[in-house]
Amino acid sequence: MSQQDKVKYPQTSSVVRDGRRKVHTAYEDQSEMVEEFDLQTNKLLVRKTRKPTALGGEGNWEFEIGSDQRAFNPMNDLLAPSSSNVSRSSSHTLTVRSQ
Repeated sequence: MSQQDKVKYPQTSSVVRDGRRKVHTAYEDQSEMVEEFDLQTNKLLVRKTRKPTALGGEGNWEFEIGSDQRAFNPMNDLLAPSSSNVSRSSSHTLTVRSQ
């Protein structure tokens, strides 16, 4: 394999989306880092990293700066699956039993 054919690390890619510049960096040990910058202020909003698991799978993201901004889903975020007095119903949006 020639020197030109070898992959150079770290590998970095960037995309602009939702008013943020997202920079993804992949390292030779399969770890990753994602940084998100505000386009107007160039302020770093999020920095998260993950490393592969012992078996080679993708690990969980660890947030160094900022937090996970997943979309709010009331069915999953408000209803605890282990709650004994709340259940889902096919005929009603929400069924609550009072004790």
